[in-house]
Order: sequence, then structure tokens, then C-alpha cells
Amino acid sequence: MPRTQTENERIRRATTEQILKATMNMFIEKGYHSTIYWLL
Repeated sequence: MPRTQTENERIRRATTEQILKATMNMFIEKGYHSTIYWLL
């Protein structure tokens, strides 16, 4: 069964949150200047 628009939005928000958390963790661990975008 196809996903609803609401479910797609929920998945999109969850994915965005995961990316932001991973990015923040890399900045904390490596610092801003040592973090390279393709590692994100």
C-alpha cells in the first residue's frame, strides 16, 4: 500500500533529524574545520 502524505512528511522529518544529529556529533568530535562534507 502506498504511503500517505502524512507518513512521507514524518519520514522526511525523521531523516532530517538523523542527519542533523550526525552532523552535530561530527562537529563536536572533529571540530568545524576538520569536518568534511562527504563524511556526513
